[in-house]
Amino acid sequence: MIDPTTEEGLRQAGYDGFVTIGSLRETGFAGIPHQPGVYLALYPAEDRPRFLPVSPAATLGREDATIPVGELEDDWVDGALVIYAGMVGGKGKTATLRTRVEQYLDFGRGQKVRHRDGRAVWQIVRSSALVMCWLATPGADPWGKRKSLLTAFADRHGSPPFANRAGQSSY
Repeated sequence: MIDPTTEEGLRQAGYDGFVTIGSLRETGFAGIPHQPGVYLALYPAEDRPRFLPVSPAATLGREDATIPVGELEDDWVDGALVIYAGMVGGKGKTATLRTRVEQYLDFGRGQKVRHRDGRAVWQIVRSSALVMCWLATPGADPWGKRKSLLTAFADRHGSPPFANRAGQSSY
């Protein structure tokens, strides 16, 4: 079973990347494969984050992406490395890890794109210092890989990752 509590555990499970959001933006997302897979946002610090009172993320239709700070604080999972798990691809899908991660980061900068999940990440002060990693799943179901990670996470922490639950009804 995957160990979602350490970078080494994620690397042993096949995750790659481990680069900051700021670096990904600067390099044009170099290194992210054009394949289906699972991508993770990581909070490598041990202290609790501070949250922005207003989200810089794009609006959700007519709805502001902002989640009340009190709710974010309540949903924070102490001691967790993984704070968001997303996925892309599967049967009949053409999007790739690179295009999906790019959409996710663009959403966090306020651009209207086709990504809405994990919005709580963007209210973390200095979100550009967060780390992203990914697991390419060519020929395998990314949904199953993501589910395995979420199950291992819940077994360890008793809940889904922070941004898979904060301000959201599904994970």
